[in-house]
Amino acid sequence: MASCGWRALLWRKHVRWGPVAGYVLGCVLALAAWSMFRYVPSTSVALIFLGVTPFLVKLFPTDYQPNPESRLQATLYGTVCMTLMLLTGVAGPLIDSFFLGGKLDRREIVATKAMCQIFGHALKLAYFGGIIEQAGMLDPVLAVLAIVSSMVGTTVASRFLEMMSDRQFRVWAGRIIATIAGYYIIHGTTLLIISETAAR
Repeated sequence: MASCGWRALLWRKHVRWGPVAGYVLGCVLALAAWSMFRYVPSTSVALIFLGVTPFLVKLFPTDYQPNPESRLQATLYGTVCMTLMLLTGVAGPLIDSFFLGGKLDRREIVATKAMCQIFGHALKLAYFGGIIEQAGMLDPVLAVLAIVSSMVGTTVASRFLEMMSDRQFRVWAGRIIATIAGYYIIHGTTLLIISETAAR
């Protein structure tokens, strides 16, 4: 939340509030639905699910490709991303794929996505801390160091963002998403095979 909050502050002039509103609505809907089930999948299933989603998006017809300027899509992706966060803890590859679609420039993508993630992480914190009582504990010193480190890293990264073109940003972001998602699939599949083998 500190990293996203600092990023949103640095790029606050570029936040597009329409997508934020739709995304947050989707997050709230997902939180309300999953609060009734409180389902937590196995690590292997969670990783595979997380890794597969950004690749599935690429299979959508052209008319249904991600477009963050669509309020309906923002709500749908907010619902799915919040579901991923509640089931797996993160939703990075999918939310990144969503914001790379459409015509937002790189600054708008970074700023708007950061604002969406602030709300998403806050709701996730409420879910795990207050609804299913799985809040973790963190040393205050480590927390401060993590927050400061995230702010420094975000500040340094902003200079690289300014140096890139929108095309370069999309190309590299797409490669990073594919790499991370692929790792999730491989790691999740490996864990699933190991657990199935052990069960026999």
